[in-house]
Amino acid sequence: MRTPAWCRKKAAETGPACAALIGGLLEENALYRLRAAQGVLHLADKYQPGRLEAACAKAAAAGDPSYRTVKGILAAGTEQAPVIAPAGDGGAGAFLHGPAVLFAAGNVVPLRPGTEAAS
Repeated sequence: MRTPAWCRKKAAETGPACAALIGGLLEENALYRLRAAQGVLHLADKYQPGRLEAACAKAAAAGDPSYRTVKGILAAGTEQAPVIAPAGDGGAGAFLHGPAVLFAAGNVVPLRPGTEAAS
């Protein structure tokens, strides 16, 4: 019987990152997320427990501790790669100069002839 208690015990045997991930999955609505927890633990049958522990740690660090994320990390073999912290800007480059440069006299865009500036 692979109950929530069994999942917590098995995850603790794997390592602290796996135990934290399984504990988070089973924290609320344990029966609803039981299959996901069982799936994560079943990945130890296909992959080594050390790799599963590293993948759980990486998924938690990335902010998405789910079965799908752990499985994807293991399938790609990126569990040992360092986690890159998101920049918060989506990776887009910034071209910011501030209001002093924006409203400087040389940066005024001329209006088309025949149009008046709205006041």
